[in-house]
Amino acid sequence: MLGTLRPCPNAAWRTFPMAAALLAMAAACTDPASSTGTVDLTVLTDHPTYSLASDQGAEPILINNGSVPVYLPMNVYVTVQRFDAGAWSEPRAWFTVDGIGISFSVEPGDTLRSGPMDFRYVDSTPGVYRFIFEIATDPSGRGRLSEAQRISPPFELTQ
Repeated sequence: MLGTLRPCPNAAWRTFPMAAALLAMAAACTDPASSTGTVDLTVLTDHPTYSLASDQGAEPILINNGSVPVYLPMNVYVTVQRFDAGAWSEPRAWFTVDGIGISFSVEPGDTLRSGPMDFRYVDSTPGVYRFIFEIATDPSGRGRLSEAQRISPPFELTQ
């Protein structure tokens, strides 16, 4: 014989504390504001000056000197900009990354050496350039870092 389902008296009150505890734990694991660590990054290139006569590309480098991981998107995570007419150009990517998930982490103490940008990508045009990384404090990319924390010092490309 089949019985009927009846609500259990006070069932909601018994599960509420457990649900609240689980939600608090999940928020603590995903909320960058709850972290007591520090973000300290170094963004640079492998050389401050490059020559079209002797060099083929520039390598962007990201060093995580902080105490918490940072996250880069699983698509375009580094771009190049050219300084021209007193302003930086729109960021341009020369490659994309594909993988599982929406981001990947750079752990404290780790260094990310990106694939070099071939100078043919910028039409072998001498000038001043910089790299800019897309970096966030959480895997979903909501805690995006300020531009000042994500850019390399300018580098020069000469003849």
